[in-house]
Amino acid sequence: MSREFVRLTLGFEGERYLRNCLSGGLTLARSVENKMRHLQDNIYALVPAGTPMDRALRFEVGGLSMQPSTRQRPGRELIDNAAGTTALANILMDHLIRVKNSIAIFEDRVAHPGDTSLQFKQTRIAIYGSREVYSIVKAVEATSLNLVRAIHESRSVPRHLCFVCHVPEADMQKPWGDRLMLSDDDLVSLAKETVLVAGGAYDGEGSVIWEGMRGEGGTGLL
Repeated sequence: MSREFVRLTLGFEGERYLRNCLSGGLTLARSVENKMRHLQDNIYALVPAGTPMDRALRFEVGGLSMQPSTRQRPGRELIDNAAGTTALANILMDHLIRVKNSIAIFEDRVAHPGDTSLQFKQTRIAIYGSREVYSIVKAVEATSLNLVRAIHESRSVPRHLCFVCHVPEADMQKPWGDRLMLSDDDLVSLAKETVLVAGGAYDGEGSVIWEGMRGEGGTGLL
């Protein structure tokens, strides 16, 4: 049975790790990092229940979800990543429900806009420039299954990133195809209207997450 995942509040160390994730990401991530102020109170680790704080601060090290397995030799353990993925998908879904006209956007740092494999993705593709690929899930289309798929597809690098962003209602009402082209202005708007950032941690077994609440004229980023 998978262990329950809980939120463990982090301080400066969590903010520093998440900033490092963002600074090493694609253009959207770097734009968000440039807008972030001191957000230590809003950052937490998504980890298995019972994880001590000193262990939670070892963001680069996996093994958090190791559990005894009767299928292996005695003393061996099996790593369960599915519980962490489901826990993150649930948090994304909660934000997509609560934030009107929102989207979840996932980096794909390995894909290239010309890759033929993109036709097999089961989420909407967004292209920026000649090198960057993102996956997008609109709130009105979000299900636990397609969020889990998008998380899995983004895990090509250890510090994979996903965001929840508010989108102007007028833009949400326009027809959205399966492949979008993002402009500079689009990325500026998405960075400004970001209400959640999740960075991969613990070798894919958990996440470090910042949450903000959207208010009049902007978000907690600004």
